[in-house]
Amino acid sequence: MRASLIILLAAGVVIVAGCGGGGGIRTDTGGGAIVEPSQPTPPDPVATSRTTIQGTSAVDLIDYLKDNASGGPWGPEGNTWQRWPQLPLWEGQPTVRVRTDAKPEYHRMIVKAVDIINDWLPVEHRMVMGAPTSLWTDDPADVPAGEIHVTFNSPHRGGQSRYNESGDRHRTDDVPRMVSNLVAINADFFVAEQFHEVYGVLVHELVHAMGLPGHVYEGRHPTSLMPDGPYRGGGLPDEAGLPRLPRIDGEALMTAYAIYDDGETHHDISSASLGPWAQTIPALHGEVTTDGGTARFGVEYRTQWTRVWDEGPLPAIQLAASTLAGSVTWTGKLVGFTDAGMAVEGNAGITVDVIRMDGTAAFTDIMAVDTSWGPNLSTAITVNGNHFADAGSDSRMDLQGQFRGTGHEAATGVLKWEDAATGSLTGAFGAILE
Repeated sequence: MRASLIILLAAGVVIVAGCGGGGGIRTDTGGGAIVEPSQPTPPDPVATSRTTIQGTSAVDLIDYLKDNASGGPWGPEGNTWQRWPQLPLWEGQPTVRVRTDAKPEYHRMIVKAVDIINDWLPVEHRMVMGAPTSLWTDDPADVPAGEIHVTFNSPHRGGQSRYNESGDRHRTDDVPRMVSNLVAINADFFVAEQFHEVYGVLVHELVHAMGLPGHVYEGRHPTSLMPDGPYRGGGLPDEAGLPRLPRIDGEALMTAYAIYDDGETHHDISSASLGPWAQTIPALHGEVTTDGGTARFGVEYRTQWTRVWDEGPLPAIQLAASTLAGSVTWTGKLVGFTDAGMAVEGNAGITVDVIRMDGTAAFTDIMAVDTSWGPNLSTAITVNGNHFADAGSDSRMDLQGQFRGTGHEAATGVLKWEDAATGSLTGAFGAILE
């Protein structure tokens, strides 16, 4: 689990004694100069900090990934459900579409589930929310390439994730790739009061859809949402909370895409192939206070990968339907790591024309300790609902973000910058409405 961010803000306490209608005290220094009393510094609306996190052990991670790429009997009882000798990962960013007949609360579940799973995916492989679809099919081959369709009328108990892949997953000389996926949830299997169980099954199936096809032995991985038995509703709070994917599942996703994306089999996944693996992870965190709750963002650095994440309350309506008008700007902070593991911090600014639904994301004064890291970064962005992303005009930049809070008063997101001259930078940002 991601460690909770705790930030202590210390403000000076000013005691003002007044009489009559005076609004405070001014001091005469004796030379005739009047000195105004100092005022407490207001808290920064976007606060950042540095910390360390205890990650998954190499032994647990390798065991987990081997279960997902075993291609044969596994588990203490020789369970044979698992038949994928390789991991069918996506080459790009899949688009998630929900069927138009899904209940509004289920649609919101999907947005939230995609949000938390994306926190454990490389920026270039994060899922993108697309428009609802009216396509009716029970065959994943009918789902357009590059898409994951989600329906809530599965006839099967619980849920299913069904694959359409390229390549031959049973050939070790071929690299299987996910082409499309159909996630079907039987919402009627759960009583109406157990939406959190529907949500848990949805997250479980979307993890499968992102290329981890197997289940893991619950006795070795008790916190995982991917057990070798039926999902029992553990590990996630209900819809009122801020859910997080268990760290073991998340680190497995990140590591699969970072290291094991070339058709590695059960025998290829080992401590030697994993390389030096530290359990203590340096991290930078930030948070923005909104009317609907606290939005958070952060970045973690391992030698194998850099993870960026953002989370927080989502608006009930889309930006285009809000009371905001004209050109609107959110300002805040960027935190990140370079490809060499150097921590950086800078300023962030998101400007959107609410009529055109486009704008600019800019990151300036990026510093590593007291030294400038490199150039200011900027990219054109487009807005879709409450999400925004780079417009694709600069191949060096991948950026995704979301508006947060009941009144769209915050924006958070993640980015990856790759340039031969400056090196790469992976970061997360948070900003508050000006």
